[in-house]
Amino acid sequence: MKKVIITALLVSSLAAFSQTYKSAIGAKLGHGLVASYKYMFSKPHAVEAFAGFTWYGGGFIAGASYQYHIMIPDVKGLSVPLGAGAMFGAYNNLGFASAGVIAVTGNVGLEYAFSDIPLSLGLEYMPAFALNGGYGYFPGFGALNVRYILGRK
Repeated sequence: MKKVIITALLVSSLAAFSQTYKSAIGAKLGHGLVASYKYMFSKPHAVEAFAGFTWYGGGFIAGASYQYHIMIPDVKGLSVPLGAGAMFGAYNNLGFASAGVIAVTGNVGLEYAFSDIPLSLGLEYMPAFALNGGYGYFPGFGALNVRYILGRK
């Protein structure tokens, strides 16, 4: 909880230096090392594609999601992305018997885009529900997102 409060204070203290962006590329650090590309096709709508390797399970994940960004009016550049999507995961253990998993995912987070440097930082949580293999709901993944902003709005 302390980390969340400290992060929120840090982000809110940088409010004068934030701005929205058109597209960004970077990484999600959490469940694994996952490359990410986000495209804001119209304010506040975005799509994100991701693919990479997981830290545990010796696996690979790939997917995409739609996100609706709720802008925080008092802090320019701060938003709460909410969304849903789909992913595919292939794991070597953890009870998945080297099989692929197809899942529907949710997405909720907090994202901040700086205006003086081409950088976006975010925290996210992505719960999932597997559609195959009888795995059902699994708690999903949390991640720190670090992205280089390619284009400004």
